[in-house]
Amino acid sequence: LQVNRNDPFLQIKMASQLAKEGNLVLAQDTARQGVADLMDTLARTAQPFNGEFVYAWQPLNLIESLQKLELIQEALQLCHVLNDLRPTDTALMLCLSETYQAQGDLQTACRFAQAAVSHEPHKASWHRRLGNLRVEMKEWPTAFVELEMTLALSNPPLLEDRLAFAHAALQIRAYARVIETCEVILSENPENGFAAGLMGQALVEMGEEKEAMVYLSRATLLLPENLAPWLVMAALQQKNGEMAHALETLRGAVIASPQAVE
Repeated sequence: LQVNRNDPFLQIKMASQLAKEGNLVLAQDTARQGVADLMDTLARTAQPFNGEFVYAWQPLNLIESLQKLELIQEALQLCHVLNDLRPTDTALMLCLSETYQAQGDLQTACRFAQAAVSHEPHKASWHRRLGNLRVEMKEWPTAFVELEMTLALSNPPLLEDRLAFAHAALQIRAYARVIETCEVILSENPENGFAAGLMGQALVEMGEEKEAMVYLSRATLLLPENLAPWLVMAALQQKNGEMAHALETLRGAVIASPQAVE
């Protein structure tokens, strides 16, 4: 297969075709050469990234092609160069954030998500992404703030955003906010076991143990694989001297979610 060495875009396009034909090794080598040529062209002449072309060109398809070829480092290299040249392009920031997240570098993923928030502060999707990354990092106070902003900017708020916010609220002991949010969720989705579990856990912390048991029990029926309501319910039963019931609850947890118990 002859590829025009003077056209790095064509090289990467042809690499994708080679991969479809089952020749991944040659495809990766061809794409790597294409990326190297792009970087060399940029270093020598600032082409093809100069003038209006920098802002008119949509590079995400090219970057996606590199990712599909499992050339993650090459994709990141190109993303960084383009991000330097197009510092307000939030699509590139998202690409960088997603790629670093996939690589397990959550701190860097957060940095680019934060950059997107800074450029488009009124866009719920950026706050959602940053909030969910903070949840993944267990940075609950900042997750709470970003998810609260996500809800404020969404019309109407998404169910998953409300659940994520209630979860973060529980972690920072904002129990009234958990109850308030879960009441809304359960009024619209009465069979939502995750919301019932969060509600029960918050009510325990608020001292409403009798009402909490209703929600915790309901959560174990609606979403039995979620371990937290089982454990909170068992702890509450043990606290109240109901040892037989506590043991039975723990047995139920093992049966319902054996991997989680392990």
